Amino acid sequence: MPERFTAQVTHVDSVVRLPPGAAPLARSELEDYHAIRFSETCFGVQFHPEMDAEVMRAYVETRREILHAEGFGVDAMLAGIREAEAGRRTLANFVRRFVPAGA
Repeated sequence: MPERFTAQVTHVDSVVRLPPGAAPLARSELEDYHAIRFSETCFGVQFHPEMDAEVMRAYVETRREILHAEGFGVDAMLAGIREAEAGRRTLANFVRRFVPAGA
């Protein structure tokens, strides 16, 4: 993965403190723990590698009223949504590393 990449992001909850032994792998301007290694075989991400731009736009449209009430500029948010192939690559990397062939 590149040092900096784009990913689809939306969540209400945030990881604010890591448990003992966990290591941060990725962060953003708003989140310190976007990707975390909990052990050699347990990883987690707060961004959404499963979402493409179309799904993200639909999600934002569905939550338009809520986002507007929270002070977000929804039209600007929608205009800024782009494909995030590097972010999505994390899902493919996970499958390649942890899912047995033929499973």
